[in-house]
Amino acid sequence: MKNVFFKPWVGENYKTAGFNGKRILVLGESCYCGECPGCVEYDDAGSLIPFEKEEGKDFEICRDKIIDVVNGFITYKEGEPKDWSMKTYRCFTDVFMGHRCTLEETKAFWHSFVLYNYIQTALEKSRIPPKQWQWETGKKPFFEVLAEYNPDVIIVWSKELWNNMPTGFRLDDSFQNKWKEGLRYYNNGKRDIPAYACYHPSTYPTYFNDEDTLCFKRLLEKIA
Repeated sequence: MKNVFFKPWVGENYKTAGFNGKRILVLGESCYCGECPGCVEYDDAGSLIPFEKEEGKDFEICRDKIIDVVNGFITYKEGEPKDWSMKTYRCFTDVFMGHRCTLEETKAFWHSFVLYNYIQTALEKSRIPPKQWQWETGKKPFFEVLAEYNPDVIIVWSKELWNNMPTGFRLDDSFQNKWKEGLRYYNNGKRDIPAYACYHPSTYPTYFNDEDTLCFKRLLEKIA
């Protein structure tokens, strides 16, 4: 995956068992890091420009950002997480599973998925929308991830991400999300992969809520 900068989280059981036998790619939007702007660049064709290490910067630490966030979530102790990202992962876990999960259930859950962020250049902080060039340069690494991990289904977090990623080569309106858009299909050179979009889990309970539990259940049944 030569054009992927932020390495995806890959659960220990993703390739062998997945989630109930399904390999699921959860697609988030972006990483936030205001400390080292410009550490990764893409050319006009969406290819990663080779970068040279700078004094005082360890780019491998930056590349593990997604992995570190998920590890931080699944190892937190008792009590409500205060960080907004911890709330996001907690809400997604509990809604997908349909109940408040224990720590052990949470660990098992996340070790069945791949989590990847579409935007491959860091944003300074949350609530700042990506620029158009950042959406454009996300395409090539996205398809590299699909080829590498060959998921059975993609679950896209947020309407904004859904509206700015490739539209896919065909649609399936027989299964619609909350804003009445059907599945999209992406070909990774091996097969056609369906993608389903939901509201971002951080919007719980206003937009992302217990109704989504049934949606996820029906989605997994559809791709059986």
